Amino acid sequence: AAKIQGLARMYKARQKLVQKIKDIFEKRYDAAAAQYYYVNTKTGELFWVKPKALGTDDLTDPPDEWREMIDANDGSTYFMNPATGQVSWLSVDEAACAIQRMVRNHLAAEIGRPTMKQMIKALRIQREAEDKFKQFPNRLSSLVNWAMVLHTQNFDFDQARALYKQAAEISPENPVLLRAQAIFMLVSCEPPRQVVFKRAVDMLRSADIRDPKREKFKIAEDSLFHWAVVTNPTDHRALLNYAVLMQGVVKDFDMAEKFYRRALAEAPDDRYVVRNYEDFEAQRLPGGMYAGGGPSINILKNSEVSKESIEWGEWQMMVDKKAKDAKFAHFWYNKISQLTKWEEPDWVEAWQIRIGRSEQTNNFGQWKEYWDPGLKCTFYYNESTDTHQFKNPYDSHEDDGEAEPLALEAGGGGGGSEGSPGPLAISDGKGADSGAMVPYGE
Repeated sequence: AAKIQGLARMYKARQKLVQKIKDIFEKRYDAAAAQYYYVNTKTGELFWVKPKALGTDDLTDPPDEWREMIDANDGSTYFMNPATGQVSWLSVDEAACAIQRMVRNHLAAEIGRPTMKQMIKALRIQREAEDKFKQFPNRLSSLVNWAMVLHTQNFDFDQARALYKQAAEISPENPVLLRAQAIFMLVSCEPPRQVVFKRAVDMLRSADIRDPKREKFKIAEDSLFHWAVVTNPTDHRALLNYAVLMQGVVKDFDMAEKFYRRALAEAPDDRYVVRNYEDFEAQRLPGGMYAGGGPSINILKNSEVSKESIEWGEWQMMVDKKAKDAKFAHFWYNKISQLTKWEEPDWVEAWQIRIGRSEQTNNFGQWKEYWDPGLKCTFYYNESTDTHQFKNPYDSHEDDGEAEPLALEAGGGGGGSEGSPGPLAISDGKGADSGAMVPYGE
């Protein structure tokens, strides 16, 4: 009985010791060492191994939370996460503000920040537009300027529509009015859409003839359309106006794509944003009004690699399985430059770019060896025959049954010709390889 009582007392004493250790010690993670360490919270001592008295037991893993700490060296405050080992001199609130600031700076980089002079000018123009309209309601400049303010700043489409029409009766060929009213007609999706769309495009073309460098429209562009996204960066109407400006006036289709996507992020179900973006995407296809280059970033993100070959280098054949028209399901993508193309790449140009970015590593006479840092591979170039290939021309494998790799000659840029890499022709959607793109709308 005495022995049992002694063992029981020893067990209780050990349990008290273990509990005391757990109360004093804390387990933390060191990200650099990728292991846990133990801290005596009373003395501040650090240990890589747990206290021996714990035996097979261990402390619980630390909670995933940020704690405010004091640096013993200089008394400064910092923040530590015991579960991840992360350390920061910013509080959670300060870090959140820093992230928000970086996001705002990123968004502002696309929008641009006006100077103080531009800000004063924009505010003055908007104030004067209203004053002038009240004084001279039938003057062309008063009608156009106030209509643009209502359109871009107040989003009063009903009144803006009436003023644009009144101004058009006075001077239907004024380039400022033509551009502003065309943007308004597109943004407001006035019916019948197809007829109005064509009319708006014709108005923009007419304005380009009368003001090819956009000099007369520059004030409206900066002080109204641009100012609207500066002061209302999350308003889908301001973003839509600017997207259509980039699309139809500036003709910067990549920037238009970005602002359409920002407008969609703010108002994914807005029928005006959705319809304008759908029309924009359709007109970027080969044969469309905004054709050129390749599909948009949005289509690229929803696509996957269809085929790739070492002979194609950085170019890949992509497929958009959600394409509304099978003729435009396939396109080319350059994984280094991130460019997209509907047409087959110019392989001569592709090899010239590849040689330009590569470093010559060996000279074997006619054949020169290059290292391509973009593709991270070696290739060979014969200056006398203007031939490129990936296999070492001096390696002999005549008896191993292996086929010779395809040599790429600079003789032609089209697909399928002898001596060219022969990339796949793009399907016409009828089960046959046409070798050429079908024009938009046919």
